[in-house]
Amino acid sequence: MKRAWCLILVAVFGVLGMPALAPANPSMTTVVTTAPVDGDGHLLPGYRVVKHDSGAKCSSHSAVTGNAYKCVTHFPYDPCWLSGNHSYVDCLASPYSRRVTRLHVTRGYHNKGGLGAAKKLPWGLLLTNGVKTTLIAGIGKVDGKKIHYSYNKFRTVLVGNPDKSGPLWRIQKARDVGGFHFKIVGWVTISKAWFGAPTELG
Repeated sequence: MKRAWCLILVAVFGVLGMPALAPANPSMTTVVTTAPVDGDGHLLPGYRVVKHDSGAKCSSHSAVTGNAYKCVTHFPYDPCWLSGNHSYVDCLASPYSRRVTRLHVTRGYHNKGGLGAAKKLPWGLLLTNGVKTTLIAGIGKVDGKKIHYSYNKFRTVLVGNPDKSGPLWRIQKARDVGGFHFKIVGWVTISKAWFGAPTELG
């Protein structure tokens, strides 16, 4: 009877996404290029449109991927990719989200200078400690190094560029020591790094 209860608990934890055994630490960083649409603008399997909005205006050069659009309706959306019907774009809030916002671009595209090159910084990171975080606009520096990512309700930030000299990338972390002042306390390693796939000009 005890064995049966153990099997039931293992099954429940598996459903809840709580593995019985912790995964082994990776030996190298996995690099993923992601977008919600394929090269023809068709929604890829696994993604679904959960919100529609209209009256969008889109500008070149996404702040987080570089090679997609940033768009605005009543709210900003970044990044966004052209759908098969170029009057619409599909936007993601993070690289590991599968929930798409579809915007009707009625106020046009502004492509001065083109869409730009892909960002050198990853759009999103999965750290080997299990934390997921996404690229944020520059909001400050720690010891002269720009803050690019945060977690723990902004009590921990990641600064500077990732160190890619080894197969397992790493990045420096800093902790809030009070009053929004940060101190670099070491490195964290990166299990997976997401970059945005390019979209074409409208």
